[in-house]
Amino acid sequence: QRHWTVFYWAWTISWAPFVGIFIARISRGRTIRQFVGGALGVPLLFTVVWFSVFGLAAIDLEMNHGAGLAQQVRDDVPLALFSFLSNYPFSSLTALLSVLIIVIFLTTSADSAALVVDLLSRRADRVSQMRQRIFWTLLLGAMAAALLLGGGLPALQNVITTLGFPFCVLLVFMAVSLTRALHADYLGYSLADLAAGRTPHLDPMGADPGDRIDSDRNRH
Repeated sequence: QRHWTVFYWAWTISWAPFVGIFIARISRGRTIRQFVGGALGVPLLFTVVWFSVFGLAAIDLEMNHGAGLAQQVRDDVPLALFSFLSNYPFSSLTALLSVLIIVIFLTTSADSAALVVDLLSRRADRVSQMRQRIFWTLLLGAMAAALLLGGGLPALQNVITTLGFPFCVLLVFMAVSLTRALHADYLGYSLADLAAGRTPHLDPMGADPGDRIDSDRNRH
């Protein structure tokens, strides 16, 4: 489990293309400030609250009540949550609710991934068809099931880690491209101007505010 940090980083990176395109689609018309607040700020706040509440409760059970959660994590990570919930009242109800939340998470994630794959695999002038999205959903589910049945969790981790590395390199170029696009927008140029090379030299690390004044003078 000492390698789980690398796995989670690779897992996050491998999801970046799907999540990025999906959020961009549903955030059309929003400002960058609204996008950052909704896509980054709210999930970050929820994560902090989640780990603060459940993490502190788990530490208290382990240190003061001898719940044996640490051993449960070493033995079987997926069952650790239910072992944690069994120490509190209404454990059956909370366990059922946890399963329901996990199912909803997996369903919405698969639907989002299928939507993105469908967008990438069809022509821009064609309307998305439900049967095509169902096909991609079933295919993604079959691939995940085959990996789990064939090699279990280690096989799935290895595939995710392997796929995450090339995306990591791609994300570096995407970050530079985003910086240049924001710089061009600040100078008053469009993405079409940027793609056609009609912009001055854009430093990927940012722009001098005076560049906009000079650029406006040159354009007029």
